[in-house]
Amino acid sequence: MTTATQNKIALGRNFENADFLIIQYGLVLIFLWIGLLKFLPFEAEAIQPLVANSPFMSWMLSVFGT
Repeated sequence: MTTATQNKIALGRNFENADFLIIQYGLVLIFLWIGLLKFLPFEAEAIQPLVANSPFMSWMLSVFGT
């Protein structure tokens, strides 16, 4: 192989690694964002009717509150 071909192959591998890292950190950022939203007041008020009408989780409102 010539050095030009080797450089193209190495450059392609770098882009594949960069794509993987961008996707990986993007997913982490989205999951952290969704997780942090669960602790904000408007999110707790939005989910309260769902918890109040759930047979398995309705007791949590009396124990923990909104």
